[in-house]
Amino acid sequence: MLDAFVDGLDLEALSFTRSMPASTGRPGYDPRDLLKLYVYGYANQIRSSRRLMRECRRNLEVIFLLRGLVPDFRTIADFRKENAEALKRVFQVFTKVCVELDLYKQVLLAVDGTKVRAVNSKSNCYTTDVLLKKIATIDAHISNYMATMDELDQTEEDESSCIRERLQEILDDFHARKERYCLMNGNIPHVALKYDKEARVFSLPYREADITDTLRARTDPEAIRTCLHAGVLPLA
Repeated sequence: MLDAFVDGLDLEALSFTRSMPASTGRPGYDPRDLLKLYVYGYANQIRSSRRLMRECRRNLEVIFLLRGLVPDFRTIADFRKENAEALKRVFQVFTKVCVELDLYKQVLLAVDGTKVRAVNSKSNCYTTDVLLKKIATIDAHISNYMATMDELDQTEEDESSCIRERLQEILDDFHARKERYCLMNGNIPHVALKYDKEARVFSLPYREADITDTLRARTDPEAIRTCLHAGVLPLA
């Protein structure tokens, strides 16, 4: 699957460096081979460039995947540094492929003829604007962590490997969260505010209360406040 996914990408359209080999000089590594190694490392929690280089010598899966190639750790690190934006685009393409292959299920939930009183957690209440802000924040964090990893790759000290491992774990978590937010924003944008006339986002603390029709019909501020705190829209 890894071979098929990478081989099916248009690396030139994704702006990978050296996707078209120069007519002069010694040929460099095919970006597809380095991309396969990079994705394999992420999938198998192999973080550092030096460890990826060692896997090219001893891991039969990697030897088969790269057809016996053994790039230097500096080459692997430079590939990530030079193609940071292109790798983000690969992530977006991968998300679309997963959706097209039905690896992520799209389910419509509906309530017919029933009123349900509920207040969603503020941390799980997403609108289009909220999702766009979260995606932008995660993009900034990803860029920051990739820059930090590039700095660590330039050092030779053994103690930097633990820091690099932790940074890679955080980066993987950011990628997973961005994928989830992209799917939510692409499949169900602004569902509540667009279709449900009674669904709104309120910055109010939730307080459990029995809300009657009489209370909802009242127009005094106290009754309206009680309804809103209970997550029910007043009739007034």
